[in-house]
Amino acid sequence: MCILGDEKYIVEKQLGKGTFGTVFKATDIYKNKAVALKCQKPPNKWEFYICRELQARLAEHPLRERFMDISCGYFDSEKNTSPPGG
Repeated sequence: MCILGDEKYIVEKQLGKGTFGTVFKATDIYKNKAVALKCQKPPNKWEFYICRELQARLAEHPLRERFMDISCGYFDSEKNTSPPGG
């Protein structure tokens, strides 16, 4: 189990890994919904900001449905290399 703020997730598997981060498939326990969790090293607030801006600007655009919902971000300045729940 991975706890981020008030959210709890069950991490199922690693989906991908790159130079600056790893993406995991997880289930939001409260919403019973599949989600992707991205762990970046170091955390990148700028990328989160850009994604949120794109969501807002494309709110009424027909392609909006093709973009993943990025509803929240948690940032930690510690250099933790452990995966969520690990």
